[in-house]
Amino acid sequence: MKRVVFTNNRYMTKTQYKTLRKIEDELEKEMFRQISIICGCAGIALFENWGWKKQRISKIYREICEVWRLKPNEESMIGICEKETGITIGIPEYDGNYQDLKFFQGDSNIEDLTMNQRIYMRQRQKRWMGAEIFASLMIALHRTYGFGSERISRVYSQIVEVRDRYNWDSKLIDSECNRITGVGMPIR
Repeated sequence: MKRVVFTNNRYMTKTQYKTLRKIEDELEKEMFRQISIICGCAGIALFENWGWKKQRISKIYREICEVWRLKPNEESMIGICEKETGITIGIPEYDGNYQDLKFFQGDSNIEDLTMNQRIYMRQRQKRWMGAEIFASLMIALHRTYGFGSERISRVYSQIVEVRDRYNWDSKLIDSECNRITGVGMPIR
């Protein structure tokens, strides 16, 4: 069996390597899809319901990117959101919460995983990508504009309404957000 060197003198098979690369590519695609959906819907919702204009929507997009950039490796975006806003985020397909999952407990814990556990972790992470991006939006609204849990909950409801109106179509949401607000997505 041919092996490929991983990190910390760990090895993986070529099959594991290919599987991990494929999953990480899918994870990146899902991240960009969720950014288009969540940020686009947020832009439309903030424009329609809160009267925000191009400059303010652009600012919140920059703040979301800044939240991602400054996130410490040992914390998840969902955990930071919970600490700062008091809002706990979950996903419908999962009965527990993010604290049950090792990959939300920091990068140092990931090094302890076997290759098969790492592959499984990355597969599960894809399901949580939307929650992580929405958490960064909540943090940005809280830090930049002082939104508390009540206003964030209203924005969330409005985002869900916009998302359903455009049938979760990331390309349509992206183009409609640009058309309606004059603001493009923060990352393409």
